[in-house]
Amino acid sequence: MLRTSGWFLAAVLLSGAVSPCLGDPDIRRMKRHLDLKPEQKEKIQGILKEYQPRMRDLHDRLRALMKEKQGIMQERREKIRSVLTDEQRRRFDEMKDRRRPRGEPSHPQKDLHPKERGGPADHDEDETEDSSEPWWHKEDGDEPGRRMRKDLPPPEMWQEPKERP
Repeated sequence: MLRTSGWFLAAVLLSGAVSPCLGDPDIRRMKRHLDLKPEQKEKIQGILKEYQPRMRDLHDRLRALMKEKQGIMQERREKIRSVLTDEQRRRFDEMKDRRRPRGEPSHPQKDLHPKERGGPADHDEDETEDSSEPWWHKEDGDEPGRRMRKDLPPPEMWQEPKERP
C-alpha cells in the first residue's frame, strides 16, 4: 500500500511539474468541466502560481531521488550477478530484458491459456497451442481491455457509485 501511494505521489508530482507553466492544463480542464467564471479562473490561477515554487522543488527532489534509486538498483543487480554462475547470469539478464516496458500495464498471467488462469476460454476452440500468435491477440494485434481503456471518459467525468439499499 505504501509503495503504491509512493508511486501515485511520484506520478502526481511529475504530471503537475513537467511543464514550465505549471497548472495551465489544470485550468483548462477545470474551465472545460466546471464552467468557471472569469473571476474564478483568475483566483485559481493565483492559487496555482502560489504553489508553483513548492511543486517545482518537490519535482526536483523527486527527480534526484529517482536517479539515486536507479543507482541503488543497478548496484544491487551487479551484486546479485556476482553470486550467479555464467548460465544463471545469462538467464538473469534475459529476465531483465523480458520485463515490461516502463509505463506498460502489468499482466503477470497474460502468457497463460485462459484455462490455466481459471478464466473462460474466449478464443476459437480449434486454435492450436503452437499458434504463432498468443491467444489474446485480436486481428489488429491489440490486447482485449486495452481498447476499452481508451474509450473510458477522463477521471474528472467519473461518478461515484450509488449506494445499494
